[in-house]
Amino acid sequence: PLAFATDPVPAKYAPEAGITVLNAYKAERNSDESVHDWASRIGKEGISAILAPFAADAGEVEGLIYDWSENEAFNTKGNKKGECAGAVLSMSDALISEAEYELLIARAHTDAMFWAEAATALRRSAISTARAFLVPFGEAPEEDAEVFGLLMTHAATDKELISGFQSVQSALMNIDLADPAPGVTKLKEVQGLWLALAEKRFAAVPEVTESEAVTAVAAAPAADVVLLDLSGVACPMNFVKTKIKLAMMPVGSLLDVILDDGAPIENVPLSLQEQGQKVTLKERISATQWKIRVEKSGNI
Repeated sequence: PLAFATDPVPAKYAPEAGITVLNAYKAERNSDESVHDWASRIGKEGISAILAPFAADAGEVEGLIYDWSENEAFNTKGNKKGECAGAVLSMSDALISEAEYELLIARAHTDAMFWAEAATALRRSAISTARAFLVPFGEAPEEDAEVFGLLMTHAATDKELISGFQSVQSALMNIDLADPAPGVTKLKEVQGLWLALAEKRFAAVPEVTESEAVTAVAAAPAADVVLLDLSGVACPMNFVKTKIKLAMMPVGSLLDVILDDGAPIENVPLSLQEQGQKVTLKERISATQWKIRVEKSGNI
């Protein structure tokens, strides 16, 4: 459907734009109407109206036309570097990020009472979590059907891991198709706990005291300020992780984010402000790192 739009959508808005189009399709489609048929029916004008909040002229919004990891506006003159979506992350970190994203999508589906879609996203989140746990065992199965069995084989003696997995597996198997809401809600709860265990084990999104994260900071943050250390995490994963963390926090919460110098400190605050969040502090804390403080101002 994005191809039907009259005006281009900046790449940094693509995920949110895609979700907006998907929600519009679910709300407006006719019975048994495919996405393509729906987009053809409402035409370019209809799609463009849905995407209007995301349209931006390159000259109006500084930073929207920055290539990831670059500090200069993109142009078509001369030789260009290939786009890099971020630094090479560890396999576990990347898989945990996938699981976090699917959990976020599941929460959105649950809020909209799309139970089947929520269950599917939660299952994908569980599979990505299991894959992350398999990395230390040197396993990277090609088929999703192999993942849970391999985890039971390799991690049978890890009581905490297996307990979390069994809770997820039980919740998956006990969703009542006639009344899915309670089962999906339970699955969302136990998958969130299992994913939190993976985050703790692999420190994919570490939450530590500020003195542990950056020795150059004189004092630790106040007790009501959550710290997210994204040292070494490049664009766009640093923004994705920040957004996921904020999505799980109530409005008015404060989040301190540690970012590297260069593209991260240039892009992440700008992207947060573009999405309506308040960046109340931006300070250099060492030769190579910065800290920003974000006040959650609404849904993100």
